[in-house]
Amino acid sequence: KCRNDYRNRINTYIQFLRDFYPGMYERSVRSLTEEERLDPKANHYKNMYNLVYTGFNPSFFCAFLTHKSIRSTSADGKNIIASHAHLRKYDDAVKWGSSVSGQPLPRTYYEKVDAFLKAYRKKFASAKKEGQVDEKEADAISSSLFRLICQWAIDAGNVKLWTFGLM
Repeated sequence: KCRNDYRNRINTYIQFLRDFYPGMYERSVRSLTEEERLDPKANHYKNMYNLVYTGFNPSFFCAFLTHKSIRSTSADGKNIIASHAHLRKYDDAVKWGSSVSGQPLPRTYYEKVDAFLKAYRKKFASAKKEGQVDEKEADAISSSLFRLICQWAIDAGNVKLWTFGLM
């Protein structure tokens, strides 16, 4: 499941390049051979394309992450942004794809993307304070799950759990 998720995230980036940066798409994406598609270790799932990791341009990937950071727009016109963890998963997918393909990413990739994600973590924290994040992203657990846990703690007579849950 994790590998399929990685491949789907890589495919999302490939589609972004195709739609917004066709020139970079031509240089950064290649078709998979039949042998590569059937290799179970590579786990290409249903994908027909893969990235060319050597010479990978991190600036376009940061543009992609910026594009993916906006989840929706609220009624008052403010952007609702995605969590840091959501964007980090795309970074993890690219790093995994690079290691599986045996094509190392350039050092500039690590420098630029790590700097971008570090800055985004701060942006997300301030947006969270201003209520500009999706409710699911703001809370570690949903409110309905929280209610069920509290109810279970009361029913089980576990006052410590109930008290800790409210803190």
